[in-house]
Amino acid sequence: MECKLCRREVRAKDGSLCDYHQDARNSLRRAYEAWNIAYSGISWREYLNKVKALEDTGAWIKDVISLEDENAD
Repeated sequence: MECKLCRREVRAKDGSLCDYHQDARNSLRRAYEAWNIAYSGISWREYLNKVKALEDTGAWIKDVISLEDENAD
């Protein structure tokens, strides 16, 4: 099976993302907990928009954010 985002091999039998994008997704979700506390209840969409706008946000995170945006609609 291929990653939805980059066509690398997906190792997890129940996954749709390669190891790199899955790690990025996990990091994004873990960081949301801290942002939610720091920004007093920031919504998931607001969080994604803020992270995407950061200059230092990496390509894999931006890929995952794009996928999250597609799934949210």
